[in-house]
Amino acid sequence: MNKALTATGISYGVKRRELLAPMDFFLPAGQITAVIGPNGAGKSTLIGTLAGDKPLASGSLSLFGRPLSDWQPLEMAQHLAVLPQKSGLNFPFTVRQVIEMGRMPYGDRALNQRVVDSVIQQLSLDALKGALYTMISGGEQQRTQLARVLAQIWPPDLSGQSSEPDASYQALLMLDEPMTGLDLQYQRQLLGLLKKLTAQGVSVLVALHDLNLAYQTADHLLVLDQGQLIAQGTPESVLTTALIERLYCVTPSFVKEPRTGRSVLVV
Repeated sequence: MNKALTATGISYGVKRRELLAPMDFFLPAGQITAVIGPNGAGKSTLIGTLAGDKPLASGSLSLFGRPLSDWQPLEMAQHLAVLPQKSGLNFPFTVRQVIEMGRMPYGDRALNQRVVDSVIQQLSLDALKGALYTMISGGEQQRTQLARVLAQIWPPDLSGQSSEPDASYQALLMLDEPMTGLDLQYQRQLLGLLKKLTAQGVSVLVALHDLNLAYQTADHLLVLDQGQLIAQGTPESVLTTALIERLYCVTPSFVKEPRTGRSVLVV
């Protein structure tokens, strides 16, 4: 199996307090990996550590088979995009200008504009592109920030640069609680777009609170509890009744959705 990112014995701590215990795992390339766990489990800390924002206390990371330390900043910015849980911006930029920030690692102006146009269309932001970021709602700001990081790793064929998927294209997108503030229609839109991106060579790591979204959407799961990786694997193998009861103190049900016949996790 091709791997987007490999973590070997990584850990993280602050002032002798261990926030992430040593752990080993990998993110499958071209798939959606969801990291789940109760509040305080370490989901945001893990994403910050994998993105290189937090120094490792131990272990090593490799991105697409190369040690993370071997990547130059500009090169990494073209293959790794991260949306933190909170994205502060208090300057009166327009929505389009914020999205254009995602194209800063690239020099092809014409391509950059095509990518921004494509992302705006995909996230239904056309009516907002001229609005000031500081004057739109929290949910609209979240969609704008999502568009910015998507523009950073947008596959060539989705920008009109190529009509066929580029087999050599590799990118990793990390999203920390991207559904926050999004209406149901935009949650569904984003999940559909993530599926489309994985088909074009993008690997996704997403932190989620909604267990059913993780169960329905992810190809692979990482489960954290109190800074420890306690399970990993497919949603069907990981999200058992026993594990959910242990972590969340509730008893779930798995029911068949009548229209599709797919199992749905209900708490």
